[in-house]
Amino acid sequence: MTTPIWPFSARLAGASEPGTTVEVEGLGHQALDRRGRFTVETTLWPWPQTIRLRATDGSGNVTVRDVSLVGGVDYRRFPWPTILAAVLLIFVAGSGLLGTRRRRTRGEAAVSSEGRWAPAIPTAEIEELPPGGGLPLR
Repeated sequence: MTTPIWPFSARLAGASEPGTTVEVEGLGHQALDRRGRFTVETTLWPWPQTIRLRATDGSGNVTVRDVSLVGGVDYRRFPWPTILAAVLLIFVAGSGLLGTRRRRTRGEAAVSSEGRWAPAIPTAEIEELPPGGGLPLR
């Protein structure tokens, strides 16, 4: 059995006059019991979110309420061995694989009398080939 880290679910509960229609934005109309109570399940994410409730009574009067919610993250449920292995792999791969050699090169820069500098970029000589390139054709 796996337990999600997020999203969490939340149960919103409310009450209105019997005969009122309650609509939860994104979740549709909710049934009220004979005492006017309702409950609705929704998803909670770890960032702020607003859920709009719209109640319409038998006379057509509308009341709107916004409910702000913030979910949480249960860090105890994180797959810590997997995360740690990934972090170690990033550090090892980022600095070179074990048992291999890295060739370090140093760059040079030209500095002007005003203190401005520019990297010295190595250049290559390009030889112009005659038509046909002098290369064997296959």
